[in-house]
Amino acid sequence: MRLVRGARELWRRRVLASDSRAGSWARGRARTAQRRYVAEHWPVFSGFLLATLAVTIGCCALMPNAFMRGLVVGVALVAAPVSIWVHAVQVTGTAPTMMGDLGEQWTAQELRRLGRRGWRLVNHVGLGADDIDHVLIGPGGAFAVETKWSASPWQSEPGQARQREAAAQARRNARSLGLWHPFKSSQCSVEPVVVLWGQGISAWPMQQRVRVVDGVPVVIGPELRRWVAGRCAAPLAPEQVQSAWVALNAHILRRDPVDKTKQPLPPSLAQWGARAGLGVACAVAALFVFNAVLKWTDSAVLTAGAAIALATAVIVPIRRRPVRALWLAVSGWTATLAILSVFVLAGEAVLRL
Repeated sequence: MRLVRGARELWRRRVLASDSRAGSWARGRARTAQRRYVAEHWPVFSGFLLATLAVTIGCCALMPNAFMRGLVVGVALVAAPVSIWVHAVQVTGTAPTMMGDLGEQWTAQELRRLGRRGWRLVNHVGLGADDIDHVLIGPGGAFAVETKWSASPWQSEPGQARQREAAAQARRNARSLGLWHPFKSSQCSVEPVVVLWGQGISAWPMQQRVRVVDGVPVVIGPELRRWVAGRCAAPLAPEQVQSAWVALNAHILRRDPVDKTKQPLPPSLAQWGARAGLGVACAVAALFVFNAVLKWTDSAVLTAGAAIALATAVIVPIRRRPVRALWLAVSGWTATLAILSVFVLAGEAVLRL
């Protein structure tokens, strides 16, 4: 039992410190805006896909061999969804939000390396209406970490203003976490920290890589791990670290289902493109399988029966345990088999008449 419990706790540590949790709110906002834009302009994108299909067919007709035709089809399958995704990102202005998501993942990657020194990392902790980007607990204390990314220089006037806003936000998060009952009862004080990512930060001189803005430490990303490892202002005992992590884990187990219901994380346009490509590939595979069965049986009825059996063998397991990522693939497979079966049976009936 201890071994199972230890393995389960280790798995939960990895989940709570993973990149999939870091930046999940920013990721959800960006994907929601992109999907809304595509849904509102679906006639334009449908026309674009049809035009791409027509151009692809025309180019394939001009290709000298099967390899070149396959190359043209492959390029079209990749270029069409990527073009739609890039256009949606540019028009919706979600590129900075996506970079903020990446910034939180970079911070999580830096902090995860401290795990061997007794530190515990929990990404995306929601205590109120907003979330805390990262909660770090370890021998050196507890930290509420706020991550910010900027394409413009942080030393500029707008950059300085954003640093002050981030410091105020980190201070609020640290206060909320410090007043949370499990932390307050264990006398676990929380220190706010702001982490900066952006253009040119790696070239900053050493004396500017860690600064204090309105009483809050502001650290550039590449310097974060070294700065945390050297902190011992509010040392915590291993029992305190474990108790705080257990409380956070229990809170997230209760909170995550509610957050997923209120603010679900939709798949990205890139994921939809990949699923659509998988659906097309399954449709092509179904075409080849159907043709092979028809040649082998030389019977329209037997081929249609085999096609129904092959479609059922895929649909039944998926319906019992739905997997959204596979629905387009299953749809491409079953739709192709069904359409070909109808055509073959109709052709057979016409010939008998």
